[in-house]
Amino acid sequence: MIPNMEFVGLTGLALMVGVSALCIVGGYQAYFWPQNSPLRECRTGKVGRLDHLVKFTPEWVWIYSLLYYPFMLTPVLWIDNPSEFIWVCTSYFALLAAHVLISQLVPMKTPDEWRQYDKDKNVSTRFLAFIQSIDKGGNCFPSMHVAVATLTALHLTSYTGGESFVVISLVWLSVAAISLSAVFTKQHFVSDIVWGKIFALVVYFSFTALLPLELFEGWFV
Repeated sequence: MIPNMEFVGLTGLALMVGVSALCIVGGYQAYFWPQNSPLRECRTGKVGRLDHLVKFTPEWVWIYSLLYYPFMLTPVLWIDNPSEFIWVCTSYFALLAAHVLISQLVPMKTPDEWRQYDKDKNVSTRFLAFIQSIDKGGNCFPSMHVAVATLTALHLTSYTGGESFVVISLVWLSVAAISLSAVFTKQHFVSDIVWGKIFALVVYFSFTALLPLELFEGWFV
């Protein structure tokens, strides 16, 4: 059963999903801005010891994309009023704005050789190559995939109040899977994953402290 169905109804849920999808599409225009119009020269990050231990496994691309986007939308299943929806959306835009700023000040990419593989080997490599043809790199620090997944998990943990062990476990296992996919596809350094989580934590707790939900309540009848 969908947690908020009795409050928002099917139409309300569909509307929130649709608006969220539009926000994601619009957000990507800002996300790609540092790649398309960099203010500083992009540099290649340092390959660490753990990066050398991670074997390129393109099959993880399906987790990287097909789990990531549905997971990003899951908060709408718990949101039960428009004010809360606007508040949650604003938190994601705050994360995006901060990431764009970091990417313009510290533009970083993975080594070019990480993208040199047989792109026609199988469907996984073809799909990964397609993603990389759109996301050309230059803003890999910190990992936005991991940051968004972590922010989503923090919202979901707050909604459930930690009451459902199964739900919370699935939520954070999803974050772990998305994090692993980012390194196994060689889209990110291991350090990007660590900083992505720290980045999300800083943004979430700063946002909830400076712009608590109470400030948004009453905006809509």
